[in-house]
Amino acid sequence: MAVISNGYDEAAFSALPEPTTRTSRGPLRFVHSGILYPDGRDPLPFFSALANLKAAGALGADDVSIVLRASGSEARYEEEIRRRGLEQMVTLAPLVPNRAALLEQAEADALLLFQGVKFNHQIPAKVYEYLRIGRPIFGLVGKGGDTESLLRESGGAKLVALDDIPEIEKGLMEFVCALRDQKGPVASKSVVRSYSRRHGAAMLAGLLEGITPQ
Repeated sequence: MAVISNGYDEAAFSALPEPTTRTSRGPLRFVHSGILYPDGRDPLPFFSALANLKAAGALGADDVSIVLRASGSEARYEEEIRRRGLEQMVTLAPLVPNRAALLEQAEADALLLFQGVKFNHQIPAKVYEYLRIGRPIFGLVGKGGDTESLLRESGGAKLVALDDIPEIEKGLMEFVCALRDQKGPVASKSVVRSYSRRHGAAMLAGLLEGITPQ
C-alpha cells in the first residue's frame, strides 16, 4: 500500500505575501481558520489556559489577539469566552472567501490548529495550507496522531496536548516568547514542497508506471 498525502495546490497561494519579520509592537495575532467541533477539536481547554495566564498577569490583550474564523458553534464559544473574561483577547469572526482566509493567515504572526485524539488518524487539509503559508503553528493535537507526526516532521510547530490545560499554558508562553524573539518554529521548505499536489501527482505517476507492464 502506498499513501499520497492530500497536500496543497500551489496556484491558490500565488501573489500572497511572503512571511516577513515583525516590526510592530502590537499584540501578536493568532488565527484559526475553519470549524471547531465541541468533540475532537474543542477550544475550551485553550480558553481556560488563556484565562489562567490572563489571571496570572502573564498574558493580556496587549500581548495576543486571537481570531477564530468561521469556527461554528459560535453561540457556545461566545458564552465560554465571556465567562472567562476573554472578550478583549478572542474574536469570533465570520466566514470569508478562501482567498481572503489565506491572506489573513499569511499576515498573521502565528496559526492555531486544534486536532484531538478523536481525529488521530486524520490530517485536516488546513495543515497543508498552514505549512505552505509558512507562519509558526501552535498545534493543540492528539499525542501519537498523524497530525502531530506530520507537524513534528516539518519542524514548523509548537505542539501540546489538546486537553492538557497546564501543558497548554506552558507551551503557549514558550511559543509567545519565541515569537517575540523572532525565533518561532518555521517548517522546512523541502518538507513543505513534498506536500504540493504537483509533487503528489508525480508520485502517483511513478506508482502507475511501476505497476504497468513494460
